[in-house]
Amino acid sequence: MQINNKNILLRCDFNEPVKNSELLSTKRIDANLNTIHELLTKKNKLILISHHSDKGQTLLPVYNHIKKILSETSPKINFVYINSVDQKVVSEYFLQNKDNLPEIIMLENTRLFGDKLDENNDIHFAKFLSSFTDYFVYDAFSVAHRDHSSTTGVAKLLPSCFGLTFVKEYSNLRKLLDEADKTLIFIGGAKLSTKLPIVEKFLEKGSIVCLGGAMTHDILKHRGVDIKESYLEEGFILSGNILNKLNTQIETRKLILPKDIIWNIKDRENPNTKIVDSVFDLEYLSKIIQENNIKNILWNGPVGMYESDEVSGSKNIYNFIKNNSTLFTIVGGGDTLTFLENENKSFEQDFSYVSLSGGAMLTFLADGTLPILEIIKD
Repeated sequence: MQINNKNILLRCDFNEPVKNSELLSTKRIDANLNTIHELLTKKNKLILISHHSDKGQTLLPVYNHIKKILSETSPKINFVYINSVDQKVVSEYFLQNKDNLPEIIMLENTRLFGDKLDENNDIHFAKFLSSFTDYFVYDAFSVAHRDHSSTTGVAKLLPSCFGLTFVKEYSNLRKLLDEADKTLIFIGGAKLSTKLPIVEKFLEKGSIVCLGGAMTHDILKHRGVDIKESYLEEGFILSGNILNKLNTQIETRKLILPKDIIWNIKDRENPNTKIVDSVFDLEYLSKIIQENNIKNILWNGPVGMYESDEVSGSKNIYNFIKNNSTLFTIVGGGDTLTFLENENKSFEQDFSYVSLSGGAMLTFLADGTLPILEIIKD
């Protein structure tokens, strides 16, 4: 990023879980710090913006976290937090301080400035955000699949480039995209409807897809398995055409379902009422890797009810990846990372790359592009 002595609008990803005004994780925030430090060394002044998905959530805990880090690494940096979501108040601050802006300013959660202004890519809100700066640096890969005012909206109005965190994510995911036919993918989760289009695109690209978790229940039911009272996605109907395609992929060993399903037992009078976990055949998957010259593994989504400690299937996948350490391995998705952190605080060393993106990661790998990539070419 060859940008010097500019006022820069820096789109970060500060969407971390908060409880009782305390951050439960800082991984995404800390990742953006690399770009912040890099831009500061080139005498730029920064205006930090980010959304937070929790309704009404302020970014004050984020500000306090970054301020603490800066006080240790760069104690002379003047870092100001503007907590107002009144556009006139914010604009007045910049007008009054235009000749003496602090090194870093953080604006409040972009989703608090008005009813869905950011999400609806409101042009007036985009112009408001871009009015304080000379340049836009985009560093939030996790929302790069969204057309929002704070993403593509601002990028259309200012000279723009990507930050260090975005470039690192892009470079690692690009390897999987370029070698899709040499990639084995584990996808878990509850809702088949949200993942099915992506699964179909992966299969079209030649990837081997291992589908686990509650999203497999519909498929299992149509394949003659009595799933009893197990979860089925409300309002979703698996059409005959799609089911036929999936069955063909299963028969040709491109789409792989778990070997074993695990039932909970409510009591001795009423056993086996609900599927709570699933486990893949690791010996079978090892053969698949050899037969298909697999070079990469991607994992997104736990396959069991990890909230209830039903994690045999996820442990199964984790051990499989650790035992294939010669392959290039990527893991991503908030629930997956939560499981891994509970399982092993040092889990990151077991993967080639840990992605902090969820939906954006899968969208990029399935589509080969993202809305922000269509605008920012640098």
